[in-house]
Amino acid sequence: MWDIESRIMPDWLYGIAGNITSSHYDENGVLRYGTKAFLAGTKVYLSNWIRDDGKILVVGLSRKRIKKRRKYIEELVDLEYIENIRPTRIFNTAVIERMILGDGYGPFADMEEIDGRITLKYTSDYFMYWGNTLEDRDEIDRFIERWKSEEIV
Repeated sequence: MWDIESRIMPDWLYGIAGNITSSHYDENGVLRYGTKAFLAGTKVYLSNWIRDDGKILVVGLSRKRIKKRRKYIEELVDLEYIENIRPTRIFNTAVIERMILGDGYGPFADMEEIDGRITLKYTSDYFMYWGNTLEDRDEIDRFIERWKSEEIV
């Protein structure tokens, strides 16, 4: 097992990217751009955890600036505010770190070295992001198929 505290991270991960919708009407009929946490068009990376109320956990660049910089955050977003979902490989170390260490929404990942490659193992199935194996890639394809066939939405 790898020590998460030592910040040894995998070089890349498979994931699902999407964009925050440019505009939508809220429950009061007011036109809104983006969400409270993300600007319109922001690229977000999705987890496979969808709550019963139709929200999904995502990682993306925050709307708010802290010390003149925007940071990657984890936030729950309504499924209807995410568009253009697609499989991707994630190389951004800040995004990978946020996915692995998280904000306490779910379990922390354990890292293992198998055949010279770092892989992720999660302590439960509560939620997770994907790793860098072919099985993860196949799981992403199934997840996107279900999303597009509106089994998820």
